[in-house]
Amino acid sequence: MSSTTPLAADLLQRIARGDSTAYESLYREMAPRLCAYITRYVRDPAEAADLTQQLFLDLWIDRAKWKVTAPGLRAYLFRCARNRALNARRRHRVEDSWQDGVNADPDQAHSLPASPEPADVKVIRLEAEDALQRVLDALPERCRMAMHLRWKEGLSYAEVAEVMEITEKGVEKLLGRGMAALRAAIG
Repeated sequence: MSSTTPLAADLLQRIARGDSTAYESLYREMAPRLCAYITRYVRDPAEAADLTQQLFLDLWIDRAKWKVTAPGLRAYLFRCARNRALNARRRHRVEDSWQDGVNADPDQAHSLPASPEPADVKVIRLEAEDALQRVLDALPERCRMAMHLRWKEGLSYAEVAEVMEITEKGVEKLLGRGMAALRAAIG
């Protein structure tokens, strides 16, 4: 199926009307390609196959709502596959992070959650966070950006340097200025 042919437009219309044969044709042509594409992201062929299956199941369920035109069908499917793969990677990072925490202190894995924060402690914490945010907002834009990327997003110096298109030494200087401003504000 070439995504620019009149056959592709006909195929989309048939799928929207619930034609399972047309859907199967789309699946047989695109599923192996999408699965291979997803595998590059998740590095697990079994998981990639599951994500591909789920993608096509969701497409079938929402077929009447599709707003895809024939020329954009392949791009749409690959974009959906990429989004699912990235979501899976994000989920793995969260699960790994949680698992690392459990492995660090297995006794806490089954413990009850901590009791709610007392109101006075919460007020003090919120006031401190507001003061910190005001100091950060007062920093020059590039310094603020470096602080955000390093401390909020958790990027390494090298990654911050790459994002900001500066050297690692430049990142160190920006972070040093930001920390000096924070120390001065804390007093």
